[in-house]
Amino acid sequence: MIRRYAAPCIIATTKIVVSLALLWTGFRSVSDDDFARAIIAQQFAIHPHFDPSGTSWLPFPFLLWGSAMAAFGPTLAVAQVMAIGLGACAAVGVWWVARSIELSARAALIAGMIAACMPHAAYYGAAMVPEYATAVLALLASATLSSKHDRIRATGALAACLATLCRYETWPIACVVSICATFDAIRQPHRRRWLVGSAIIASLGVTAWMSYGLVHHHDALFFVTRVAAYRRALGGESMTLGLRLVQQPLALFTGEPELTLLALLLPFIALWVHGRTGLRGRAWARLCLAIGALVAFLIVGDLLDGAATHHEDRTLLLAWLAMALLVGELLDRLLRDILLSPLRLAVSVGVFAAVVATTLIARPRITKSDSFVDRSREIAIGQLAAALVPAGQRLAVYTEDYGFFAVQAGFARPFDSAPLLRHDPRHREHDPLSSPAELTRRLNALCVQYLIVPTSRLPHLSQQTRIETESKGFALLSRR
Repeated sequence: MIRRYAAPCIIATTKIVVSLALLWTGFRSVSDDDFARAIIAQQFAIHPHFDPSGTSWLPFPFLLWGSAMAAFGPTLAVAQVMAIGLGACAAVGVWWVARSIELSARAALIAGMIAACMPHAAYYGAAMVPEYATAVLALLASATLSSKHDRIRATGALAACLATLCRYETWPIACVVSICATFDAIRQPHRRRWLVGSAIIASLGVTAWMSYGLVHHHDALFFVTRVAAYRRALGGESMTLGLRLVQQPLALFTGEPELTLLALLLPFIALWVHGRTGLRGRAWARLCLAIGALVAFLIVGDLLDGAATHHEDRTLLLAWLAMALLVGELLDRLLRDILLSPLRLAVSVGVFAAVVATTLIARPRITKSDSFVDRSREIAIGQLAAALVPAGQRLAVYTEDYGFFAVQAGFARPFDSAPLLRHDPRHREHDPLSSPAELTRRLNALCVQYLIVPTSRLPHLSQQTRIETESKGFALLSRR
């Protein structure tokens, strides 16, 4: 019994240690969207709703985080603990997927450890975002497409449904799951009931969200319009058609070069050493089909300005997790009898040297390094305001950028706070601190008595407000 659960416990513990190590270095969030999501989850904890964000964001992550906050309190601490726990469960999920497709115990352990420790999994598995867990759900749906066990196929279809309610890049995965299930139902009449049910389940999330858009927004693809409008409003570099076509395939290598190098080298090494790769064709072919559908979907998104507006590599997490399965399988075969053959030992040393060289030489030069936002100062003033602002009193937040999300998330009273300036590139706004009259008008409109501003703006407010406290470049003010 102990040996049975040893591998998942090792993987979960490793993932938690990696997450805590990142938090110890000061990492808290990928972008300001993390805090915007936290605020929406806080709102959901108080007033549940099918579309908590009211924007293009899909609803299932808010149900998870919001439910945890409803049970334990709408604070960032609860959201962070939820993120760490979900990340550990997701890492174990990769191990479970490996075992469900009949990889050996050691291959599954290798795959799970890679999935727990590779850089993208480390960061996105510790942040308050759904990308990592969603990629594992999509991996479960994709890797079980050839399973002969009806319940596993149905589990994969359910995973696909849940994934489609978390991230849009999983929608082509659900299409592949539905198509494969329908195709198998035609060829295997004795399994038809389970397979048809799986095809329907996989498509439920997409159907429900598009139907909701059609009813409430009069446009089934309202999310495409909103994301494209926001991306164009942000501006940035314009890419040529050729660059848009190759950006995603290139990102597969540049994002995780060591893992991708192993996934490319090991099949050829296995073929050379063993005379065959040893991979079961149909299972891996369908998994590759799902990954191909994902990459094609992302390329179309680039062409239509519907791709992610920041940290674009996160949409490829599914592909890297699939590579972890492949590398785990092939490394297990290579290492199984490594000491019995000098040739295999030499090959293994060469592979290890290539990985180290890629890490030390290639990664710093080719891997795109999007910085992670540091909002510790904003969180601190928000939490301080939560202790000082009386219950029932509203708080206005003014920041020079999107830091107001972190202040509001730290305040943890989502319906009692509001930003004075949203910095939305789609709408021009007047600076409320441009004149005392404008500030008074905005504060009265929001019905607020308390205000947070950067200390650099205090000289403009001395006649209207009183300083309650200051913290790390921000001040909490009350109106006179």
